[in-house]
Amino acid sequence: FLSEFVKRIEEEKKQIVIPIRLKEFAFKYLLQSQHHFTEKTTNTNKTTFKYLENYLGNVFLSEITRNQLDTYFQKRANDTSIFAARKDMINISAAFNNAVANGYLVANVCNGIKRYKLPERQPLFYTRDDFQKLLAAITCPDLKDLVLFAVNTGMRQMELITLEWRQINFQENYLT
Repeated sequence: FLSEFVKRIEEEKKQIVIPIRLKEFAFKYLLQSQHHFTEKTTNTNKTTFKYLENYLGNVFLSEITRNQLDTYFQKRANDTSIFAARKDMINISAAFNNAVANGYLVANVCNGIKRYKLPERQPLFYTRDDFQKLLAAITCPDLKDLVLFAVNTGMRQMELITLEWRQINFQENYLT
């Protein structure tokens, strides 16, 4: 194992990477990715790179270590939120996979960093009073019937829209 490990380390040292600074890589990556991603995703990537550059400075991509990224993600989780840290982690990992493919990195330094688990949200429910207020605010009788039907069946919007007559059994009062 040790001899194989040493060989692999030596091979990685021999691999030539194209030197590029974080700011230049971010510019190239965002320019390339805007053709593949939505505007919202591109803006999220811009924000991720902005925060990463503020934290690390305009360092060479090959100088960034897993420990630095792990510390950055922890700081981002503490300063902003777990959601922001997790999103940054996903964005940076995808960008570094691109950097490996383009010869800027030998390996993705994000590999091996565990993603943050998002806290589970409790389901939201209307109280009886809130539900009565909602029904009172609806003036259209058809819409009121639809809301009552949705709440009493637990169906989601798309399930309601795609519901067909053959899915309703009026004799035994159930839906399929």
